Amino acid sequence: MPHRKWQGWALAMVVASVSSVLVETLQQFLPLRVASNLDVLYNTGGAACGATLATFPLFSRFWAQGKALRRRWFVGDSSADYALLLIGLWFLTQLNPAIPLFGMVVLPEGLPQPYISPLQDPQLFLMLIEGGSAMLNLAGSLLFLTCFLSRRQYQLRAIAYFLLTVIVLKLVTAGALLKPALFFQWVNLNVALGLLGGLLLVWVVTRGQRWPQTVGAMLCLLLSQLVVSFWPLSGLQSDVLSLFRWSYGHLLNMSALVDLVADLWPLAAFACLLLSLRQQGRR
Repeated sequence: MPHRKWQGWALAMVVASVSSVLVETLQQFLPLRVASNLDVLYNTGGAACGATLATFPLFSRFWAQGKALRRRWFVGDSSADYALLLIGLWFLTQLNPAIPLFGMVVLPEGLPQPYISPLQDPQLFLMLIEGGSAMLNLAGSLLFLTCFLSRRQYQLRAIAYFLLTVIVLKLVTAGALLKPALFFQWVNLNVALGLLGGLLLVWVVTRGQRWPQTVGAMLCLLLSQLVVSFWPLSGLQSDVLSLFRWSYGHLLNMSALVDLVADLWPLAAFACLLLSLRQQGRR
């Protein structure tokens, strides 16, 4: 078995190195891209770290403990495995500190003209959308987590760990990337009120069995996308970069990656919940 692990390590290194060289070679022919031997070195180094973590005997006990925690905390359905992957990807969507916690981008200031608000007060309409989006995003994310837990007694701890992790991520990224005056750009009063409403909604729904939580998560995901469709503001990349300490090109790439994952995540999560409902029905 150790011999096969080291064979896998070597194969991973070869595949990563060859893939990186091919990508950098292709970039030589793209006018908007710049090939770099440092990128090959960084990609190969990252592959070496990942392959080592997967095969080195020192980490075998760590992976065994992780599998034990997965079996104890989460249901045995295959949908829970997909859910854990999606939860990890969800944290990736929170790495942009310019995006409010569980909320929308609030830039630019002012409404596009002409704009007809469904309410007489456009500012109140925006506040309701922003707070409602935060409530639905929080409720959908937390219910997506709780409906895959194996026991109800784990709900409070799982929610606490989830919220603590995302808050730490926001604090770290805000401190590292945003200008000091904009450190708390990722939270505002509307979002805070929406989050309180989301926690109340989660508390009510988690009193029930697993299937109501699954359906509740699906409804929150659908409604959150509906609310987003009414959001009239759209920020430009230049507006977002003005919040950061610097405006290097890699910030544009990070923002684009986060936006792409955030756009695709609700669809993937909804499909995972449908699979979960199907597996629950078979039981």
